[in-house]
Amino acid sequence: MKTIQISDEDYNFLSDCIKELKTQDNRGTRQPFYTVWHEVRDYGISEDYSIECSFIWDDDEYETIEDLYTFMNENGYEEEILKVYNNNNFTNYSISDYENHKIEIQTWFCDSMNVDEIVESMADITQNLFYKVGIRKRKEQVVNGACFSFFEKDAFDHIKLNGHNIQGKIHTYADSLFRTPRMEKLLQFLHNLELKE
Repeated sequence: MKTIQISDEDYNFLSDCIKELKTQDNRGTRQPFYTVWHEVRDYGISEDYSIECSFIWDDDEYETIEDLYTFMNENGYEEEILKVYNNNNFTNYSISDYENHKIEIQTWFCDSMNVDEIVESMADITQNLFYKVGIRKRKEQVVNGACFSFFEKDAFDHIKLNGHNIQGKIHTYADSLFRTPRMEKLLQFLHNLELKE
């Protein structure tokens, strides 16, 4: 049997790695390694092929009409909210009426049945800088600053350190080394390694 000499620091590192490999969640995956994926959006999809959409206003995107309302309400666009509401409800609330009727206006604005009217009114108010666009969401592995690790914690740490460079919703994924003989053997070796002082 052969032996190798390693420093105490390397020994402790190997010991920690072995413990983590044996105790982490393998997510029901044989010989797992962990990667980072994000959500990608394809824009301009016809409503015949996707029910999902986004709302674009002067290059800012809102996933839902509720997100749009929240942004407008929190950023001084009460007059625009009132114009949209008044145009579609045949009311004539003034800005001084806004606080008294805020819940009524918000309930109407955030009702999915009113989306088409809101889109049309917002397009008029913004001189066509507002529109609804069909989207398709799909998952894709992050390749810019890619993460590949035997340790799930590394994938989460990668998101903490590099997440600001990744667009879309981010999540970790457990892929498998199954039928990749040398990598399987390496991972199995690390699993089976027993360190003695």
